[in-house]
Amino acid sequence: KKIPAPRGIELKHNTAPIQKSLFTQGIGLITEGLQEYEVFKNKLRLTILRATGTISTPQNPTRGTPAGPPLPTPDLQMLGKNTARFALSFVESIKDLQPDVEKFYETTLLIEGYTKNFNIFEVENKNIIISTIKTNNENDLIIRVLNKSNKSQNLILKTGINAKKIYELDATEQMKKEFAPTIEANSFKTILIKMR
Repeated sequence: KKIPAPRGIELKHNTAPIQKSLFTQGIGLITEGLQEYEVFKNKLRLTILRATGTISTPQNPTRGTPAGPPLPTPDLQMLGKNTARFALSFVESIKDLQPDVEKFYETTLLIEGYTKNFNIFEVENKNIIISTIKTNNENDLIIRVLNKSNKSQNLILKTGINAKKIYELDATEQMKKEFAPTIEANSFKTILIKMR
C-alpha cells in the first residue's frame, strides 16, 4: 500500500531468509539451497529462482533512495539450466517435521578401511543426532552433534575406536576445551577425537 517508497525510506517486505526448513499452519517446507520465502496473506511462497540485472537499481519501488550507484550484474540473470530441490510435509507440529528434514538431508557416509564388524559411533539419546563426521589434517576425527530438543541433554557417545583424548572445538574448529557431555537446548557441539 505504501509503494513507491518515499525518498530515504526502505519499506518492510514479506520475504525472510530460510536455512533448511520452516513450519506454519500444518505445512512444513524443507529446502536445499533455496533460502528465501514469503508470507502473503494466507499464502506461503518459496523463491525458486532469484535473478537481477542491476544492483541498487533506481527503479526499486520498495526503496526511496538507491543503496548506491547502479551496478550491472549480468551473471546474476541466472540464464541457462537451473534446478531446485525442496519438499512439502503436512504435519501437526514443527517437532513432527524434524524426522522428514533428517530424511531429506540423509547423508551418505563412506569409510574405507579394514576392520571387524563393530559400531563406529552410537548415540544413546534420541534427542541428539550426529550431523557430521570427518577427519582433519592429522587424521583425527571431527564429529558434530545436534541437540534437537528444547532442554539440555547429556551425550553418551559409544565408539569402537581407540581414542587417545576427546576435546570440544569452537565453530571454526579450533581447540576449545576438554569434552563435557552436556549439550545445550537446540544447539550443536563439535567434538575432536584424537587418534594419536
